[in-house]
Amino acid sequence: MTGYQSPYQKQRGRPGGDPVAERAVLIVLDGVRLDASSRMRELQALAQRGSSGTVQAALPSLSNPNRAVLVTGAWPEVNGVTNNGRYEPPPVDSLFSLAASTGMPLAAAGSSLWGRAFGEYLEGHLLFQTKSLSHNATPEAMAMWQEDNCRDSEQFLARYESGFLAVGVAAADAAGHDFGGESEAYHHVAQAVDRCLGSLVRALDNGRTVFAIVSDHGHIQHRAGGGHGGSEPEAIEVPLVFASKGIRNSDGWRAPAVDVAPTLAILLGLPLPGTSQGNVLWDALDLTAEQARSAKARFQAQQQALAEILPQGRPSPDWRRPERALPALAVLLLAMVAAGFTYSRSRNRLALLIAVAAYLGLYYLLFAALGLGYSLSVINREEFLPLFLGKNLLAASVAFLAVAVTLRRRAPEATSTAHLALGIISISTMQVAWLHYQSGLFMTDAMPDLNLNLKAALDLLQIAAVAVSAALVALLPRHRAAPNVSAQNAIVGDRP
Repeated sequence: MTGYQSPYQKQRGRPGGDPVAERAVLIVLDGVRLDASSRMRELQALAQRGSSGTVQAALPSLSNPNRAVLVTGAWPEVNGVTNNGRYEPPPVDSLFSLAASTGMPLAAAGSSLWGRAFGEYLEGHLLFQTKSLSHNATPEAMAMWQEDNCRDSEQFLARYESGFLAVGVAAADAAGHDFGGESEAYHHVAQAVDRCLGSLVRALDNGRTVFAIVSDHGHIQHRAGGGHGGSEPEAIEVPLVFASKGIRNSDGWRAPAVDVAPTLAILLGLPLPGTSQGNVLWDALDLTAEQARSAKARFQAQQQALAEILPQGRPSPDWRRPERALPALAVLLLAMVAAGFTYSRSRNRLALLIAVAAYLGLYYLLFAALGLGYSLSVINREEFLPLFLGKNLLAASVAFLAVAVTLRRRAPEATSTAHLALGIISISTMQVAWLHYQSGLFMTDAMPDLNLNLKAALDLLQIAAVAVSAALVALLPRHRAAPNVSAQNAIVGDRP
């Protein structure tokens, strides 16, 4: 995923339309869960006078992939931003590139993504967060940090009376990571985010501005912290509110995150992003009959052109299954042959099966005890990934060493360490081969099932840990049974 580059490109030459609003402000509430949004008074007040619903975030449910989705209308496999750390600027149309092509004013504040991914359109019109928020800050410190950054963003964006503006409000995400999405500390900081939202809207609402307020992802509650990136409802179901110019009063709709960009493009009169895979949220818009007719004609033309680029609509791992079938089958057969060989050559087949079962039981017990799981959300922070992978290696190594050393000490003739290791590796390899067939180990033009992909990665690490541990056990001195004393005496007595 981190090495993926989108094969798609900008689609130039699409026509714009008459603007409904002079200015659009996209406010991204970083890490605000859907249930937390119901306790945010400023957000709910905007929803009461505007249009509100629930949005499904993109997978992985990370910040930068979803911010890119919100401004391109394209899923990560199309816009190319598939992770938080390593990615190239999106090669496809975005609200930033389209606004720049028409000479529309642009500005962004509050997120490093805006500069890194869209900096070529924002030179001189980008406010970086100069005040950093340290990890493990108190909720009160997070709230104060948010207030300071909010004032800076408000003063900066107020200079732009028209155009497309984007701002990130980030303190709730920090609180979610540190305290978890169900904690009172998280909800305390979410109230500071809500106050910031209200201040921004009051400062920028001039009667000719439309606001789109959306979260990029939510947070789970995992032990004493949070996390996101996976497909849990708490991580992917987030609030979206449109308010002010060009918006009618409506609520209760559900939409994917790709719908935000084409909707804002219609409101600003911009060309629709050529690779936008979303729909326009027509139920949220207050358009005249002529505006609606023109907008729908533009949308239909964009969708027809998109069908030539993406005939299948959205790339899916299922389209690649025939390509994965042969290598998956070859590896599966090889693993089955290895398992059969190990079973047939074992001195005590029942002992081998019991030892393998004991390893698997102990490994999954340690896996759970160490807080591991098959979701990116349980990693919590990207910098914790090495620790997460290390815990998996530890669980596999400890489980194998415990079973192998016990066998070596108590029943050295039951089965060999090599047979035990090969049996475990064969089973894990079969799982990896099946997971590769189901979803793919590598990202090509479709987002794999991330839970299955993470499981395959952990299984591969488990194989490595078992192999290394088996080599270590082989270096240990072999336990020798005590000699039979009576037999020794008999032999001595027979000597001449």
